[in-house]
Amino acid sequence: MIFYTCGWMMVILAIVYTIYPSKKLHYKYGYRTPRARENEKTFRFAQKCARNMLFLVGGITLLIGFLLKTFGMTQFFILEFLFIVIPIATFFYLVERKIEIFADQTNPIREEMTNETIND
Repeated sequence: MIFYTCGWMMVILAIVYTIYPSKKLHYKYGYRTPRARENEKTFRFAQKCARNMLFLVGGITLLIGFLLKTFGMTQFFILEFLFIVIPIATFFYLVERKIEIFADQTNPIREEMTNETIND
């Protein structure tokens, strides 16, 4: 039941992000990690990416929850509670990775800074 509920919550949040996207960097609303707030371009990209990933991960989580509910496997509450971390962590990993790739492509100076080596 946890997968089913969290899946619905992710899909509803994705719909809210679609209808009312966060337009400014300083709002208290939206996908707001330090990497996403690096500059205006990465912030806008992060909002779109987070919305799309919420649809994807939420849909898969909802499907898993629906299948568990359909086949009567709702007695595994503790296991569901432990395993719900996987789709949530996957969501954050995928979004942060895409933002990192986007930031490296749009800001060549940032890439040079991360590739520096220090010789003693």
